[in-house]
Amino acid sequence: MGDAFGTIGVIGVAGQIIQATVQFGLDFKDAPTDVKNFIIELQALKTTLSETHSNLITNDEFIQAFKGQDSALLKQTLGIDTSQIILSCKHELEELLQKLTKRTQGHRVGWERLKGAFLSERTRDAVQDVYRQCQTLNSLVAIDTAALMACTLNEVRAGRQEHRDGETSRQQAAVLDWLSSMNHYTQHSEAISPRQPGTGQWFLETAEYQKWVQTTGQTLFSPGIPGSGKTVLTSIVVEDLSQRFKGDDNIGIAYLYCNFKSYRNLKAIDLLASILKQLAQGKASLPNSVQSLFNNCDKGRTRPLNEQVSITMHSVVMEYTRVFIIVDALDELTMSYDCGEKLLSELFALCKDCEINLFATSRFIPGITSKFQDCLWLNIKATDHDVQTYLEAQASSLPIFVSRDSELSKQVVNSIMKATDGMFLLAKLHLDTIKDKLNLKAVRAALKNLAKGSDAYKKAYDDAMERIEHQSKDRDLLAKRVLSWITCAKRPLTVMELQHALAVEINESELDEENITEVEILVTVCAGLVIVEQESSIIRLVHYTTQEYFENTFQRWFPGATSEITRVCLTYLSMRVFEGGPCPDDDMFEERLRLYNLYDYASKHWGSHAYDDPSVTDDGIRFLKGQANVEASCQAFLADLQKWGCSFYRASQWHLKINGIHLAAHFGLEDLLRRILEGCEVDLRDSHGQTPFVWALRQNHGGTLKLLHDRGADINSKDIQNMTPLMHAIEWNLSENIHQILDWGADIDAKDSEGWSSIIHAANWSNKELMRLLIERGADIDVKDCQGRSSIIHAVKWDNMGLIRLLIDRGADINATDNRGLTALHHASFRENIIAMKLLVENGSYLETKSRYDETPLMLASKGGNLQAVRLLMQQGSDVNFQNDNGRTPLHMAALSGYSNVVKFLREMATKRW
Repeated sequence: MGDAFGTIGVIGVAGQIIQATVQFGLDFKDAPTDVKNFIIELQALKTTLSETHSNLITNDEFIQAFKGQDSALLKQTLGIDTSQIILSCKHELEELLQKLTKRTQGHRVGWERLKGAFLSERTRDAVQDVYRQCQTLNSLVAIDTAALMACTLNEVRAGRQEHRDGETSRQQAAVLDWLSSMNHYTQHSEAISPRQPGTGQWFLETAEYQKWVQTTGQTLFSPGIPGSGKTVLTSIVVEDLSQRFKGDDNIGIAYLYCNFKSYRNLKAIDLLASILKQLAQGKASLPNSVQSLFNNCDKGRTRPLNEQVSITMHSVVMEYTRVFIIVDALDELTMSYDCGEKLLSELFALCKDCEINLFATSRFIPGITSKFQDCLWLNIKATDHDVQTYLEAQASSLPIFVSRDSELSKQVVNSIMKATDGMFLLAKLHLDTIKDKLNLKAVRAALKNLAKGSDAYKKAYDDAMERIEHQSKDRDLLAKRVLSWITCAKRPLTVMELQHALAVEINESELDEENITEVEILVTVCAGLVIVEQESSIIRLVHYTTQEYFENTFQRWFPGATSEITRVCLTYLSMRVFEGGPCPDDDMFEERLRLYNLYDYASKHWGSHAYDDPSVTDDGIRFLKGQANVEASCQAFLADLQKWGCSFYRASQWHLKINGIHLAAHFGLEDLLRRILEGCEVDLRDSHGQTPFVWALRQNHGGTLKLLHDRGADINSKDIQNMTPLMHAIEWNLSENIHQILDWGADIDAKDSEGWSSIIHAANWSNKELMRLLIERGADIDVKDCQGRSSIIHAVKWDNMGLIRLLIDRGADINATDNRGLTALHHASFRENIIAMKLLVENGSYLETKSRYDETPLMLASKGGNLQAVRLLMQQGSDVNFQNDNGRTPLHMAALSGYSNVVKFLREMATKRW
């Protein structure tokens, strides 16, 4: 800011005046009172101005502190009042200094002679004006300081709030990621990317679609033949809804794009969890019911049950005014009880209970179409306008001699349109046929032979494979390897995974990166049968009918492919770079997956490919003998978030000491197991204490279990948590294997480290059928865990009425107490489970049982503020005036906990009883 006020000049003159009195040899104590006061004022002014100048006027830190906000002091620098006052003062002080100098020249110096110069009224007024101005500046500083403190406080608060908001966002993101790892945004982006502008508008303008959008609780079913554009049209519906209700937080939208390969191993609960995740994301803050679901699943360490997801879904849906759920390609799901059937059952329940709007597409499959008989129908078919728009947009990709001939281009478009019969995919395949032609005669011949009718796809795919085989030998072989890998893969492959797979040289210990083929070549050699999804980098077949075609003609085109894929995976896993074993930390593990792209896939799926082709036994044996490579691959295949129900993983968590026999059991490779068991202990344990029998059990390999049992496997072996195979089977709901294990003599009442027996495990997993089976097989129904809790207390803890009724019917002791002296009624009262409380009381549960803390069920309910539970217990005859050893009643409990509504009710009841 510089010397904005001219203070330096005043300070200098004031200093000279004060110094002059010293130089004149005058004693300050002899000065007249008026002069003495003036000099004192002048000294104070000099000090004040010096401090003001150094601390405020020329202090850059002070100026920076007010950058971007108002300052009362800095504004003062823009005015002229202060500067004029100071300049006036400087002028008067300079005159004073001149007078003093003149009066000392040639005369004897004394205070009497100098007094007149000091007492000039104008000079004194000027000094006082500056002093007052300094006081004003100080006041402005005080104002600025207060403002700056307030601003700083607000910034601190804002920072804290931002930190809290950031932490909340991270916590919510963790919950949502735990719910589902599916990326629905990417799925939608890939689905809508092939759309040509202007296509699909006819669908949005139909009366059926308009009725569906405008009427709450409607279901619209849109079936279509293969290749009719159902997925693109579904994406158009999602886009229309998103734009139509943009910014409306009261409208929920969720969607699924079902894919035969991506969804192969998923169950209905996985799909419902994805829908729940999307609806939860649509709210400004995470719904309480979703947070509760996460907390109830041990804060994300376990997966939720079907019933829990269903209840939470209903709760979240009810937070919206309207909800739209869109499901594309139901026919690509396995229509089993725990997948397609269960999904539709849950969605129809939402339609009935919550009046959601449901939109679904499928091929014409009776098992699916019959479920939508009473709904709105609108068939999907590629219209001539849409097909023509698509073909004209692709015209530039035709050979140059076709695209520059407008008449020939029109002929191509019209001929393909006539042959497609409402199938977009067929239009694409026919267009790919024309693209490969090298002259006019070939184009005209191809147009005459375009496949039509019910066998059009097969003929089009046959033609594509014929074009592939007419390439050079190397390109033909590469195309078939690409197509066989994509067809056989157990999950979708990324481009880099496939590139590494194709670059592997069998039995070589290193990957030669010079053997990697560019993705453009991989796609080109496949004659239009393969595409790359840009966002996800997934390389896949152009359509699910392509997959069906290759599955039906596999031996014709890809003989020996299964064996090759297995050997590639085993070669990759056996490479020298993995001989160091598992990675010790997350960073190194992530780096391994980044550098060796096929490692994740090979680790997880080599055994599945080997299962399909037993001829690779020798290769499998060689790999399984490499202990370090086996443990390294185990780390990769166990780091599977969804399967293991973790919201996150740590590489070190899956650093297991295992043997090849465990992996062979895991994949159900019985031929390999027989060979390995010739020189290996059958009950060899991993670092978690689990035997191969447990590994085979986890994957439900019944034949492998029998093989291991026949070889002497201990069916009652305990791991480091003292869990037996039977307990694991209960947790994984493997009912068939449970029957078998019990027949082989499993100890039904064995306990784990927490004192849980098999029947308590069944209670905690809310499995009524397994509970019934265990009771019928003689399990101790009243066995207690280390906390003294019996199976009925565990059932109450999970609010499972089916289990509670079953246990009561089978004679469970409902008055058994845990280590805290709490009965099942205590627990039900605290949880405010009114139905369970009624059932327990009706079947003889004691009302006045006291816990170790001297609390009856009524006291516990009062303490927890559970008014409904309090009311029910009072109606059943609980004593409102019951006193514990400290003389406290239920009324005291409610009052001490601050539940005024319960206090009011208990007072009223106490008055009535009195």
